[in-house]
Amino acid sequence: MQYIGKLNKKLYEQIINNKIVTDDIVFTDKQIEHVEEDHRERKGLYEKYKDKLLDIINEPDYIFADNKPDTLCIAKKLDERIWLVLKLNTNPYNDYKNSIISMQRLGDTKLKQYERTKKILYKKE
Repeated sequence: MQYIGKLNKKLYEQIINNKIVTDDIVFTDKQIEHVEEDHRERKGLYEKYKDKLLDIINEPDYIFADNKPDTLCIAKKLDERIWLVLKLNTNPYNDYKNSIISMQRLGDTKLKQYERTKKILYKKE
């Protein structure tokens, strides 16, 4: 399990309108393996951006609603646009950490599609 850092709880609690139990963010080895091994087009993505993951999460360009509770889709443009899916822990009865569950590149066409089809919860001004 890779520890990513501390979540900007103030930003995310305003967005989801709920209390987040912990500010710790992790990326499990299983999920990293999924990104790196199960999707050829994502090979090397984690290694390239692992030191930028906290910036992507805490200084996003977009945050979109996901269809699962307490799960958000985050986009940020670096040298290419990165898309993360982040599961937040809002359940005070477990000790789970906030967890990155997916990571991929996001092209302009796909971003425009998401702007039309997904609920935008946050957009950097």
